[in-house]
Parts: sequence; structure tokens; C-alpha cells
Amino acid sequence: MEEDSKKIDIENEQNKIRAKIDRLKQSGVFGKLTASLNHFKDTTLDPSQSKNINIYGRLKKPISAERKIAQKQIHSSEVYDLIAFMLVVALPENYVSVQTALLTGLEGLTYSHEFDGSLPENNGYSSLHLGIDAKKFLNSDDIQDLEEITAEIQLKTYGMYMAQEATHDSIYKNESLSQEQKVNMQRLMFPIIEHLTDIEMYEKALTCTVDAQKREYFESRISELKQAINIRKEENSDYINENLPLINSVFKEYIARKNIEKLKRSVSSELSVEQTEELITTYRNAINALSNSQDEEIIADTEPTGFRNIDELLYQVDNKSFQEILSLSQEFEAHHCLLGNVMDVAKKSIGLSDISSSIDELQAHISSTKTPNESEQNR
Repeated sequence: MEEDSKKIDIENEQNKIRAKIDRLKQSGVFGKLTASLNHFKDTTLDPSQSKNINIYGRLKKPISAERKIAQKQIHSSEVYDLIAFMLVVALPENYVSVQTALLTGLEGLTYSHEFDGSLPENNGYSSLHLGIDAKKFLNSDDIQDLEEITAEIQLKTYGMYMAQEATHDSIYKNESLSQEQKVNMQRLMFPIIEHLTDIEMYEKALTCTVDAQKREYFESRISELKQAINIRKEENSDYINENLPLINSVFKEYIARKNIEKLKRSVSSELSVEQTEELITTYRNAINALSNSQDEEIIADTEPTGFRNIDELLYQVDNKSFQEILSLSQEFEAHHCLLGNVMDVAKKSIGLSDISSSIDELQAHISSTKTPNESEQNR
């Protein structure tokens, strides 16, 4: 095996994967798979379930595939997730019936693997991963000129989707953390974020029904999940105290992603990857600006998370318009840009007058961004 791995021409394999992705783009296979999955959802599932399922899909970016080949030292033919889809179920109760429908109704199923978040060796991630042969699933002759095409389909609850989103950059992609640290932090945060999201979904369901039995069930589930969060916090209090800055960063990411999902539902057209990434940066900046303005001495632990400052941030961000978020983000970026200039000057040990003028510039900018009321209060 070692002999084979040494023979891999990484640059050649990267060229191959780039060409393969280009052929996939030109073939329109991704669009056809998307349409077929949506048709499957609309015709196979119960209408009450179908409307509560979102389908997300992507064709892997060349740079991402090339990085995977270089990091794992693998052939281009071993990159199996060039096309991937995610089916996200709003309420946990609908998960099993959708899982059954996928396993019994999909054409061209090549593999099935269920991740169980309750397993001791697992990091808390819970999802069903399926592989499909694209040609068999589409039952199409017009893509025969392409080599074997496989696509991955993941099924998860909305809560697990949000947990994965919230921890992706702050933990999974965090190169300063060891693998053990990543697993431990995911094991703590996956259930907490999942429960928080499920609470929100049950609260929405409560507002949509007058059925007394359903209302009683939703209320009991909300109570159970809040209790589960509190128990998890108590059981891990020492670990939480030791890692509070990292935990705060996960919660901030959760707040950002949660509000982006809300924003995405309010626009008619689908957002591109680039637009979504820009939104994430915007929300991160705004949340940092809000976080920096909080008075830690007067903000106590509150429901639903029981973590200092986080609930106040949740409330503030949820009650701001996107224009207000944008304004906060721009203030934060400008503030840090000027602060960076001051630090650069200081590091270069340039004359005191130069540093002073940069600080004056910074203070002038901060003053100019204050509202009339704030300026009046400071006099």
C-alpha cells in the first residue's frame, strides 16, 4: 500500500479532478439530480412532511477537491462526494418515516451508513448517509459519455444541521485544536445546539396548531429539551469553564447561521455560495460588535441556554433588521481596520506623533459613528 501511495502524482490527479468537475458542470447532471430529488420528495412523501423538508445541494469546488487529494494522498477516483445533497427534516418526529422512504424508494442506491450520535466513540454527530449511482437514479441515457457518477445524500434533522453549521468553522476547521479537542467539544456542543434548534421548531409548531393534544405534546418536548440542556451544562461545568471562549465562539456562529437561515427563507431566489459566505461574515462582524458592547457585569445566566451573554445576544440579533445588522458589521470592520493601522504603526516603532495621529483618527471615527443620543450622554 505504501508503494502505491508513493506513486501517486498529486498534480496529475488534481488536473484529473478539475477536468471531471468541469465535465459535470457542462453535463447539467447536478441540476437533473436536484430536480429528481425534489420530484421524489413531492410525490413519495406525505404532503405534511414534504413541506417541512428542505433540500440543499452542491457540486464540489475544484479547489476543495484538489485540497482533499493533496491532504489524503488519494487518486481522483477516490473523491466520492463531488455531488452531495442534504435533506433536512424540520421536526425530529418526521425523521424515521423520511428515512424509510429514502431507503425503499431510491433507485441506484449504492451504500447506506447511519451515524448514531449516542455511540460512545462518536462525536455526537447523527445522520443517515446514502450513496446513489446518478445514472441509475436518473434512468438517463444522455449522460452515458461521462464516467461513473456517484452522489451522496445526507438526511438529518434541522437541529443536527444547525449544530454542524455552528461548529464547522469554529471547531471542525479550527487548526489550533487537536483531534481529541475537536471531538470533545463537538460531543458537548452538538446536543446543545441541536436541542436549542428543536426548541425553536417546536415553538413555531405551537403557534401553528390549535389541537390541544398536539399543543400539550409540543410543550412537553420544549420542557424536556430545556431540562436536557441544563443537565448537560451541570454535568460538564468544569470543562465549560475551562473552554468558555471557544464555547462562546460556537454560540456566536450558531446565532449567525440561524439568522442567515431565516433570511434565506425570506428571499425568493436561492443564494449562491459566495453570497452565503458574505452573509456569514456580515453576521459574524455584527455579533462581535454587539458582544463587545455588552456589559458583562449586569448580564446574568438566563434561559434558554444558561450561558452568560449568549441569550442577550440571541435576543438582540433576533430583533434587528438586516439593515441594522449590516450597519453594525460595517462599524465593526471600520473600527478594526483603524485599530489595525494603530497596531501596525506601534509595531514599527515610528515616532510618537505618528502613533498619536492614528489614535486621533480612530477616536474621531468612533465619535462619528455614535448616535446623537449617545453623544449627548457622553457630554
